[in-house]
Amino acid sequence: MKTRISVIVMLFVALFVMGISSISAQVNATAIVTANHLNVRDYPSPYTGNVIARVGLNEVYTVTGRSSLNHWWQLRLSDGRLGWVNGNYITIYNAQLVPYVNPGQPIVQPPPVTQSYGTVTAYYLNVRQIPNPYSGVIIARITRNETYAVVGRNLDSSWWQLRLSDGRLGWVNGDFLTISNAQLVPQTDNTTPNPGGVTTTGVVTAYFLNVRNIPNAIYGVRIAVIARNESYVVIGRNSNSTWWQIRLPDGTTGWVSNGYFSVTNGHLVGITG
Repeated sequence: MKTRISVIVMLFVALFVMGISSISAQVNATAIVTANHLNVRDYPSPYTGNVIARVGLNEVYTVTGRSSLNHWWQLRLSDGRLGWVNGNYITIYNAQLVPYVNPGQPIVQPPPVTQSYGTVTAYYLNVRQIPNPYSGVIIARITRNETYAVVGRNLDSSWWQLRLSDGRLGWVNGDFLTISNAQLVPQTDNTTPNPGGVTTTGVVTAYFLNVRNIPNAIYGVRIAVIARNESYVVIGRNSNSTWWQIRLPDGTTGWVSNGYFSVTNGHLVGITG
């Protein structure tokens, strides 16, 4: 009788241990997002990693790896893709289960001292076409803790010009931005006052001319097509005046190539791209 009881106890203990082992094998490391909005990047760096998705507060994801370079973690998104997030904005459970992952690229060095970066301190921050809260058209909205390259400033450094993730340039109020290496940023809001109310205009010289969202013929998305001899108000240019920013009849703005657009009073136009 004692032998039978012993066998039953041993079987019970064996089954219990097997059950615990099975449960342990199914445990995954998980992360809960603690920021309102958190960018997911294809590489663990805010400077070289491209944004591939954005996750939200209290969302839960499986953690598949940790960076061997810094405090970044690799998540599996709901569509199956893998992406990297800054560990300061997630809470991780079972972190000891997460292996180190080699991102497959050279170690990211700190940003060079020749570049300035700005980090958003407001929950939401409007990006405007020009450095003016009243007449500047909103072209994008960025969120807290996002980091962008700073490429310009206005005369009194109250507004800063950022390069957005899609390549566009826009202006934000400096009260809501923490800036590194600010002394390196040139003044780019150099629009000459408009003497006598003179308007800068341009005329299309090609039969048809593409209008793009950024001043780049390869990466710029076509947003409209304009035709020969049509005239448009010019509101900006790039640094070498090879592209002009125009205002379309519906109020939207876009970029056209200087090779197919004849501009009058171009010297009055400030750099906007």
